[in-house]
Amino acid sequence: MFVVCADRFVRDTAARAIAACGVNTTIAIHCAGSLPASVLPSHLGVARAMLHPIQTFAKPSARAFNGITFGLQSTDKKARDFALPFSKAIGGKDVIELVERQLPLYHTSTVFAANFVTLLVAAVESISLDLDQAPKRFKAALAPLMQTALANALHKPAFAALTGPIARGDTETIASHRAALRKIGRRDLLTIYDAFVGLARELS
Repeated sequence: MFVVCADRFVRDTAARAIAACGVNTTIAIHCAGSLPASVLPSHLGVARAMLHPIQTFAKPSARAFNGITFGLQSTDKKARDFALPFSKAIGGKDVIELVERQLPLYHTSTVFAANFVTLLVAAVESISLDLDQAPKRFKAALAPLMQTALANALHKPAFAALTGPIARGDTETIASHRAALRKIGRRDLLTIYDAFVGLARELS
């Protein structure tokens, strides 16, 4: 049995599902990477696991599983023995086994990797309007830069992939960026920019 729903509904949804399935349930798996397998109800003979696809699903597609890695947390051998071949059967390439205490930080990393990238693009869309540019066209102009930067960061240590004024320590240019963000009233983006400058200093 698989429980696939918002994290806050996993416990109650699983309890209802297991009660409805009764003795037919031998393995229960949920896909919420922030929650341990123990969030599933404990029933005699039912092995429990968390199996989390490290992928974004903006729209349904079976191909989204191809080549991805799954996060796995379980203390039940039967559940682990099922999850490992299952993940490969649907197209996955690897499984990272975790312990319960690691899950909040593990899931935080996936939010950095997916949601924060999307929100940075949202910032680009917003800035494009202040430049009197159509967001779609402006994103297309920045796409090669973003794609190359991401590819570099994924294949090199981050400190070796970082370029631009932050990497060079060009304080005058950084100051002009901060002033531009203040001018358009985007203190939220200024806070993010300053945080990135701080992270860059830690890399050097």
